[in-house]
Amino acid sequence: YLSLSRKTSSLSGGEFQRLHLVSQITSQISGVVYVLDEPSCGMHASDIAKLLTAIRSLNKTGNHNTIVMVEHTRSLINASDYVFEMGPGAGVLGGQIVAQGAPAELWNSSNSISGKYLSGQCTPGELNLSSTCAFEKTLRIVGASSHNLKHITVKIPLEKLVCVTGVSGSGKTSLVFHSFLESVQNKRSINLDRLEGMEHVRKVVLCDQTPIGVSSRSCPVTYLDFYQNIREKFASLPEAKMKKLTEKHFSFNVDAGRCPKCKGTGSLELDMAFLPSTTIICDECQGERFRGTVLSVIYRGKSINDVLNMDVEEALLFFENDSIIQRKLLALRSVGLEYIALGQSTSTLSGGEAQRLKLAYELSRPKCQHTLFVFDEPSKGLHFEDVKKLLELFQNIVNDQNTVLLIEHSLDIISTADYVVDIGPFGGDCGGEVCGHGTPLHISTFNTPTGRALSEYYSQHN
Repeated sequence: YLSLSRKTSSLSGGEFQRLHLVSQITSQISGVVYVLDEPSCGMHASDIAKLLTAIRSLNKTGNHNTIVMVEHTRSLINASDYVFEMGPGAGVLGGQIVAQGAPAELWNSSNSISGKYLSGQCTPGELNLSSTCAFEKTLRIVGASSHNLKHITVKIPLEKLVCVTGVSGSGKTSLVFHSFLESVQNKRSINLDRLEGMEHVRKVVLCDQTPIGVSSRSCPVTYLDFYQNIREKFASLPEAKMKKLTEKHFSFNVDAGRCPKCKGTGSLELDMAFLPSTTIICDECQGERFRGTVLSVIYRGKSINDVLNMDVEEALLFFENDSIIQRKLLALRSVGLEYIALGQSTSTLSGGEAQRLKLAYELSRPKCQHTLFVFDEPSKGLHFEDVKKLLELFQNIVNDQNTVLLIEHSLDIISTADYVVDIGPFGGDCGGEVCGHGTPLHISTFNTPTGRALSEYYSQHN
């Protein structure tokens, strides 16, 4: 679906990786080890077979190249010759090989967390086996015409889990982002005729995968706004008062308390003249970001730097008596980010982690109703167990009388949705139409790429 004149800078990460893959296949190079980082990222289920054919072609070129993939897609893992499963948990709870061997060996391995999913014994969510979806309130996007959309009208049931599906380039992003969200953000109709039913929606929240910020000073405690609560605890200690340290001294963003040499970043950038610059740990604070007097203040056996280095699980125990901090930390755990450090720079988070951090921010606020949450491929980069947690979270959001709208390719998620809007049937000029709408089971009866993929998925797991 790509035009030959399209700029490569406009391609997604998955598209650019596949373009690079094509260039390698046509080069006929042999004796090479290729490392692919989730090559199926952003791909429709119907395109996975094409990708696998391309990878096998690369594998058989010349003297048989070696392909190493980091992957979460069931069909690609099962098509591999050998699998290493890392775990058992994330962050400090991971880093071990828990199972290895041919895919079939993992199916029956008691150590493998992925085996039961790879074998098809279970799915991350409960399949929606209903052929109809009952709802009272709807949002209608009337006359959407952005890019390749052919002046379509789409109905979104409210207080439901709704998936927008279709092959790459079919018009999903054009519909959700360039027609609906742009109209909501600008409070006027853009690339559509009108929106109907917005009176039933109190607010619209976008949780996409764009970086939260490039600043190393942005971290989970600042983004979820509970760093001040932590600083207040340290400033209230007798030792802090004796040294005349106030709340601001325990911030790495203020000169009063941060290391004067690295300015609170914990690292220094060295100019290497004709070579790329390099980063080293600050030799004055040893990467701890604060002045020595600030670090000498201890709260329950920990300095402010020790607290910022805690992961969410450890912090939940440490701050068990603080209800405000607990609420923020529980929100992080609920979105599967229990392994990240409180002071970890948000610029180091992946797109999927950034998306979940944005969701955690919304969940940590006082409970709201009639909110429309919009996600762009939330399953991207997630293991089956993480998808399971995500689906439970979505269900809780819907149960609180909110709506979850997803652009999604994962059949594990689509098959559990209350309602599906399928855009296509193909990409570019051959897409932009509504191919079907209804429950996933209903969509599986259609002769479309999504319909055929869902039909096969139901036959394998039902």
